[in-house]
Amino acid sequence: MEVKRISSLQAVRCLAFLSLFLFHCDLTDSGGWGVSLFLVLSGFLMIYNYRSRELTAAPPACIRFGISKIKKLYPLHLLMLLAAVLLDVNSLVHQFALKRISRYILKVLLHASLLQAWVPSSSVYFALNGVAWYLSVCLFLYCLFPFILAGIKKWTGQKTAVTWIAAVYAAQLIAGALTKNIGSSNSDPSWITYIAPPFRLGDFVIGCALGYLFLNRKKETGFRMSSALEICSVLLAVLTFIIREHVFSDASDSVWFRTGMLYTPASIFLIYTFAANNGIITRLLNCRPVLYIGNISPYAYLIHQIVIKYCRRLYLHIFGTAMNPWLTLPLCFIITLVCTELYLKIESCLQNRSARSP
Repeated sequence: MEVKRISSLQAVRCLAFLSLFLFHCDLTDSGGWGVSLFLVLSGFLMIYNYRSRELTAAPPACIRFGISKIKKLYPLHLLMLLAAVLLDVNSLVHQFALKRISRYILKVLLHASLLQAWVPSSSVYFALNGVAWYLSVCLFLYCLFPFILAGIKKWTGQKTAVTWIAAVYAAQLIAGALTKNIGSSNSDPSWITYIAPPFRLGDFVIGCALGYLFLNRKKETGFRMSSALEICSVLLAVLTFIIREHVFSDASDSVWFRTGMLYTPASIFLIYTFAANNGIITRLLNCRPVLYIGNISPYAYLIHQIVIKYCRRLYLHIFGTAMNPWLTLPLCFIITLVCTELYLKIESCLQNRSARSP
């Protein structure tokens, strides 16, 4: 059965990518919201796309399924990993030390095998092309998805989905509160609630439950009601940022909450209301630029931080000063789009050549 594409959710992808791009340009503190949107949306779309399929919930089959879901992005991941290594070659040569080199090689191997998110140290999971930790998490989530799908198919109605969303979120809050003091000088205390794949499984499961809830809604809302709900979802997102800025910004003991779980309710509401694709905001966002960025966002996401690193390094070398964030934003955004298009063209040419080969 062909699954109808929800174009308005590309706007959510666009918003998630832009929030992360602004964060990495040091212009906003919106990175946590972007990650939350991506994870919940990923679970939502997996249920939406695979709800009628039969997936084998056996470990070998699950691993193959997980690999199949990320294999399209894996060559780009390796390419960006190589670009990150080239950026570090000069410092490695000039400050040569066998112990330092061996640690660096270990980091490269962990990133190449997509295991970096399992190491509770920011010097590992944020090293090289730091954003690739998300791909490491996704591999784990996709490997577990056949089990999740099998369980969801046994659900009996919307109340079950709502209960799971509330229960998983509550469990995350409790776990986060219990582990808030975990950390050391060599590890980021937010690893458990921001990076760790088992913890981020909660966001993914919430997205899956949200997808079930959406698919089993009793009726579609009209234009006025959809518009009102979309406006409310945007206002909730704005309110979340206000809370983040004025309540949790300086609270060091709330890092477990403000880096991720703070954004979950806003992400849930935004994705659900936008999925209906029947209100004023989604109609306005269903335009070519937004859909274009949403479509290429998985590739641009893996590329953008390396572009920012190279631009900043080059600017510092030429001008002897740090690059202004307001210059970083437009310059690196354009270069990221160009690099993404170039990669997609090369990928398409290689696929066509492979298809024509006897």
